[in-house]
Amino acid sequence: MIQAQSSINAEEVFQYGDNGIYSFLIKPQTIRRFDLLFILSRKDLNENFDTIKISYYNVKDEHVEYLLDKVNGDWNLGENPIDNDWKLLV
Repeated sequence: MIQAQSSINAEEVFQYGDNGIYSFLIKPQTIRRFDLLFILSRKDLNENFDTIKISYYNVKDEHVEYLLDKVNGDWNLGENPIDNDWKLLV
């Protein structure tokens, strides 16, 4: 899987993450929103998949993982619907 730092079109450069960086330090009781782009190629994962998860290490160096969405990972080209509502990760 590749995490894209930026994309370029004819008019502008768009930075993903936090100015192209995917390492985040977010203060407690803070809400932040980031645009992220991950690219997964069939050559990197030669099997179907049906979930998208987010994982990170907290300040105690503990691994935390949440289910973000169920998808149709059959490798057919297309877009999955994006829900712009906030998701509570518990």
